Amino acid sequence: MSEVRGRLLVEGRLVPGTLAFQAGVITALTLEHDAATSDLPVIAPGLIDLHVHGYGGADPVSDLAGMAAALGRTGTTSFQPTLFPEAPAALGSTA
Repeated sequence: MSEVRGRLLVEGRLVPGTLAFQAGVITALTLEHDAATSDLPVIAPGLIDLHVHGYGGADPVSDLAGMAAALGRTGTTSFQPTLFPEAPAALGSTA
């Protein structure tokens, strides 16, 4: 079993505690209501961005990997890149 300690997102609040997991499944959650929290990392679900034209100086047409890396550093674990308003020629259109 593995554990990670940090500020856990519980019911909309960051609460210090420990999250235990095994084989990718959470097995225990221990909250520490009186612990100091300033030096603990935030442990929260990954964010999903359903509409993003670009991020971190990168765009989905010319640098999708750079965009994914920049979004990942901010907690975004999944995203739907949006290609519009890219020029039709850049998207493969011959019209």
